[in-house]
Amino acid sequence: MSNLRKLLDLDYHDRFLLCQSLLLLPLVGLMLKLLGFRRSGNILTHLVIRKSRLWDNQVESRLMKARRAAWLISVASVWGAYRANCLERSLALWCVLGRLGIESQIFFGARKVDGKLDAHAWVELDHHDT
Repeated sequence: MSNLRKLLDLDYHDRFLLCQSLLLLPLVGLMLKLLGFRRSGNILTHLVIRKSRLWDNQVESRLMKARRAAWLISVASVWGAYRANCLERSLALWCVLGRLGIESQIFFGARKVDGKLDAHAWVELDHHDT
């Protein structure tokens, strides 16, 4: 199935989440540049407190919902106007999952490769990489 066909076949909830991601990713990027990680995280924490009931009537497991949200955020990052890095995508996913009532954690890893710092951020739910 082509990517365009997958997008056209999205249900209402997925389309809403995709639109939300298209707006959230550049906002997170701007917040990180202007405010830094700590303040941006505090602001996103306040957004997470108001949990949405999006997807509550579906029977999908939390892990399936988290993977679906991660996929939609990746789609927004690749096909949207703003190309988010892994930290921006992880913060956006963490915020979206929190609003869906799904607890998750952001993890960071770093190493030096050939004298250059190589860093990565990701989100885990019950120790499953999303």
